[in-house]
Amino acid sequence: MTTPTGIEFLRTPEDRFAAIDDFPYEPRYVDINGLRMAYIDEGLGDAGTVLLPHGEPTWGYLYRFMMPPLIQAGHRVIVPDLIGFGRSDKPIDRSVYTYDQHVEWMKAFVRSFDDIGPLDVFCQDWGDVISLFPGAAHQPHHQFPTGGHFIQADEGPALAAAAIDWFAATT
Repeated sequence: MTTPTGIEFLRTPEDRFAAIDDFPYEPRYVDINGLRMAYIDEGLGDAGTVLLPHGEPTWGYLYRFMMPPLIQAGHRVIVPDLIGFGRSDKPIDRSVYTYDQHVEWMKAFVRSFDDIGPLDVFCQDWGDVISLFPGAAHQPHHQFPTGGHFIQADEGPALAAAAIDWFAATT
């Protein structure tokens, strides 16, 4: 497969994800310059919206233990699969995978939402340096008050509790 700009890519068949435990979420997709970027969007959002970008070498599945308590606490939880990971398309040419390109893809992803207000962000690994710049660039539309491997407890006890539950389940 090839994008309109000539980037060749692979798409992992959906059936490869059918038997994955602890991840009952229905994927959604957004087109980012001809590449399909997968994400999960769950929860009502009465308690706010949380963006959970992963790092390398994982995908949104990383947050499978963190998502349920956040959703139960009333948060809308958005978990993208970065381009090249998980259910998202995977460009074949390795030279496409630059820091700047990942930031551009994340900017386009964040811009694709017009129905969310301020965002809390919890990032893992490269998810922080890729995701926080688009947030700062769009400060008038989206706020990214937290991020980089931690959640500020004053942003809400439910967020802090979810982070602790996730950490306990994965260590």
